[in-house]
Amino acid sequence: MKDQAVLASFKDPDTARNCEAALNSLGVSEVQIDRVDAYPGDTADRLTNFISEGLPSLAAATLGTTFESKDASILSAAHPDASGFAARTGDLTDTTGYDILLTAVCDPALTEQVVATIKSHGGRT
Repeated sequence: MKDQAVLASFKDPDTARNCEAALNSLGVSEVQIDRVDAYPGDTADRLTNFISEGLPSLAAATLGTTFESKDASILSAAHPDASGFAARTGDLTDTTGYDILLTAVCDPALTEQVVATIKSHGGRT
């Protein structure tokens, strides 16, 4: 019998880890948690003082990421989140902030229980 993959999104990695523990107790052995991000590259958390350490790019300062490609860095600086020239207003979708992806691989007989457990922990499937 083939396994079933269930994908779910969460707002908080701790909530996803709590859900992972609950899924493991159901007998789901393959669970993976990742952060989904629109921008590739490392985070710029290590940069604390742009005056003394230098500013690699606008994306590093405003988006919290660095790029290996100069082209990607320039393109990301034009994004409204970085430049502020076209700030978002009004109705953001209800998926905003759901950047934690939980992937569970389970027996098809457990799928309904897995989905119910995810939803009871605040996840979206």
